[in-house]
Amino acid sequence: MYTKIIHYHIVVSILALLLSCEMKRTGIHAALTEEDANEIVKKYTNVLASADSARALGFWSSKSVNDPDFWYMHASRGFRISFSRWREFLASYSPRIDKVRSENEYAVIELTWTLKEPAAAQNQQPRIMRFYVVREKERWLFINPIDLLTRDWQSYESKHFIYHFPKEYRLEDHLHEIRANDQSFENMLRFFDLDLTDRLRFYKARSAPECGELILQPPANGLAPLPSKENTNPPFGAYNVISTSFYHPHEVAHCLAAVAGIPYDNAVVTEGFAVALGGVAGATEETTLQEARNLLEISKLLPLETLFIIPLSEFLRQNYITYYESGALVRFLYDRFGMGKLKEVCEYLNQPSRADESMERVLGVTISQLEKQFHAYLLRQQRKNIGFSIPPTATEMFSMKDPENDDTGDGDYVYPRHQNFAKGVFDLRQFAVLKDQHNAYFKITMSKLMTPAFYGSSDEQFTPCIVIAINYGRNGKRTLARDCHGVRFSPDEGYDLKLNIGSAVSVSNNLGKVCYTTPDIVYKFVNKEAHTIEVSIPVGMIGEPQEDWKYFVGIGLTSNRTMNFLYSGPMPVHQNHPVFISGGNFAFGNPDFIDILHPDTDEQVRILSRYDAAKNVKPIVVMIGHLN
Repeated sequence: MYTKIIHYHIVVSILALLLSCEMKRTGIHAALTEEDANEIVKKYTNVLASADSARALGFWSSKSVNDPDFWYMHASRGFRISFSRWREFLASYSPRIDKVRSENEYAVIELTWTLKEPAAAQNQQPRIMRFYVVREKERWLFINPIDLLTRDWQSYESKHFIYHFPKEYRLEDHLHEIRANDQSFENMLRFFDLDLTDRLRFYKARSAPECGELILQPPANGLAPLPSKENTNPPFGAYNVISTSFYHPHEVAHCLAAVAGIPYDNAVVTEGFAVALGGVAGATEETTLQEARNLLEISKLLPLETLFIIPLSEFLRQNYITYYESGALVRFLYDRFGMGKLKEVCEYLNQPSRADESMERVLGVTISQLEKQFHAYLLRQQRKNIGFSIPPTATEMFSMKDPENDDTGDGDYVYPRHQNFAKGVFDLRQFAVLKDQHNAYFKITMSKLMTPAFYGSSDEQFTPCIVIAINYGRNGKRTLARDCHGVRFSPDEGYDLKLNIGSAVSVSNNLGKVCYTTPDIVYKFVNKEAHTIEVSIPVGMIGEPQEDWKYFVGIGLTSNRTMNFLYSGPMPVHQNHPVFISGGNFAFGNPDFIDILHPDTDEQVRILSRYDAAKNVKPIVVMIGHLN
């Protein structure tokens, strides 16, 4: 009996030792206490207040301090502040620990920076911040979340990028995006006259929330964590790009503009170069001049003297105007005056109160004269014509009816809470494709057509969006887009191009980016009595419809601000939202379609119900054609 007890204690001791070794190997440690969190934040705050960067480094994991983007991480969520400004910031703010959460291999400290004297700064708000911490060398140290949360991701090196992405992604599905990114990068290098040998690190996130979380920012489709212009020590070379897509030239352009020494304290400059060279989240750079011209023709462009001094909050609120206008202005200045003069203008725009004086000195024209030249430049841009009627002589190539009253998405989607969204305005009833020698024609029949909806005093017009993804059939090997607003196509299917019909008509390429857009039409050319929308597009733009073409058609929600700017089609569906379509199983993101072209309502529900945001699983939809 005594011998058995001895053996038992020996076994327990060995198991405890093995467990201890395993915990050290995997990084599992005792939970971070609130007392620990308060202590590390207090000590770190004291160092920040002293502006001693060498001592600040001692509070961070060795995995983070060698990253060129490290200093940018001194930022709170949605609020960017450079290391050199912390002393000033801490004169007004003090930290308060809100929550401490421990995971297997790390812990999270949620805190709020509160004003020491709230009455002294009426326009300043508390700042929310999150620190990730790990245990290293018997100490709790901060770690850049991008170094922590991507530690088990795959990597791949292209000519100009080092890609990092979750293990579940199949690289072969995204090589066409990677090739396009490299080509876009080379075009930008020529534009800036740069010879950059360092590869940029590119992180492909699963979702908009994850994209933001990797650099402690709100949900976003893409981010480039650039430091403030004033923070020039240590020097910066390559940068990180974080995106929900493998192809995001807008954020890449931000990086290269910084490397080229373009000042980026003024939003017109910051976003102007990114839009001019990389488009916006949902559109290519080719749409920049088109959309700026469209906005000019409906008197939406801001006067340049207003654009130059507009507050950042207002610049962002009117992003569907200001981004395109800034991008088109950069293109115009480059084409008209060259890069040297463009750089000088950018320097002066950091002092917007002197903009008029600066323009005359650098360009020899006043802001008013420059504006006239800019508008004339936009009006000279050629534009293809899209029509809204089908001649009786057109030949039908495909037609299919869709069940009535199946506009419920995965079974529980509901319409936006606005009287204009009467039952039936998202209910697809029939889809047809016709052609003649000049045009391809698309005819969409709905249960009901609606007048665009407005919310409050905003001029944003909400309306259904019809997405038509087109596969050119059996005409040789080519790269197809497999993702389409929350659904996917099978490996042997996908789209060559996509039409979005809503507040405007746009054409998207096989990268999912809008490459052509009309001015706002908002259903001006429809047959309201027949509940039909008819669109004609030159065959020179999209090709001549053939019998082996295949189609996917989905109905979602869009607006004149977001259709060609952020989403390249319909808006996301949230579980419960006062403006968007609501339903689905996930708070942020579900399939964006309330109805899809499918002959079986029950099967439509089953297909869309397979979405799982947590596991990055999208429903597989089938493209339908004449030869199916």
